[in-house]
Amino acid sequence: MEWDLESEEIFLSILNRLPTAKEVELGLKAIKDGEADHASQVAEFLPKKKAFDDYQAALDARQAAWEASLANAPTWEAMPASKASSVGKAKFNINAKDHSVLVNGPNPLKDTYTVTFTTKLKNVTALRLEVLSDPALPGKGPGRADNGNFVLQAFTVNAAASDKLTSMKPVALHKAVATLSQPTFDVGNAIDNNPTSGWAIANGIGNTQSALFEVKEAIKNESGTTFTVTFSMQFGQKHTIGKFRLSATNDVQPKLADGVPANLRALLAVPAAQRTDAQKTELLNTHRSRDAEYLRLAGTVVLPPPADKRVTGAQDLAWALINTEGFLFNH
Repeated sequence: MEWDLESEEIFLSILNRLPTAKEVELGLKAIKDGEADHASQVAEFLPKKKAFDDYQAALDARQAAWEASLANAPTWEAMPASKASSVGKAKFNINAKDHSVLVNGPNPLKDTYTVTFTTKLKNVTALRLEVLSDPALPGKGPGRADNGNFVLQAFTVNAAASDKLTSMKPVALHKAVATLSQPTFDVGNAIDNNPTSGWAIANGIGNTQSALFEVKEAIKNESGTTFTVTFSMQFGQKHTIGKFRLSATNDVQPKLADGVPANLRALLAVPAAQRTDAQKTELLNTHRSRDAEYLRLAGTVVLPPPADKRVTGAQDLAWALINTEGFLFNH
């Protein structure tokens, strides 16, 4: 039998020498025997590959419906602030793009902010207060205290239909939750009508935190709603909020995080016919990655059999040579 040059290279690369005549015979046999193993691997792999391909095709066919469901999913709408005032004469820098409000200027020991927000949502079920980290604040905030903390004693809300501002009424809030609360300064303290308690985040200074406040009765206004929100911060030692944003949602089961990430929502906003190849690929991969069965099936076809039936035998031969005394001695 003529010795296979590729197999000869295996001996040279592993043992740094050519094979003997006996080794030629054994090597050829190993490669030949591997063909049967390869056939078995292929027979086992092909049904898995078909199952994966069939499922992937069916999943991809559902992508348009998935996109439509996400486009209509409830989310948080950041509300623009139109007016802002401070008892302590602090100044407010309102960002028209992301609707955040950065507080600067006088930094009193205690303060109360009154801010007006508007939303076009016709139904509001909850409000989300984000206290935002910013390099301009002590310790990156989100508070104005020297250590970057704040204490919010009272978060009170009044609301009216945007076309009937004279009908402002108090909004009852409940079920407060937060990404983080300092021990004994739970977020629920901000709506408990107790001026001696409050929400603080000493264990989360330097990072953005969020608080969700559900309304006891959904606020429904066809013209949208205007909110007048009061932030009372009477702890002292400059423990006031340094940067914040207020959002509204119409979700029947409000959650702190957005149901659809901002980057994905931006992709969905691009009409399908106008998407770049990169955008199409990102959406396709995102859709697939959210399907548990797709991920399970993908895991079954990660390592397909080699395309060349001789490779299996060559791998067996290489493994055998690696475990010889000659290889182990040289290494």
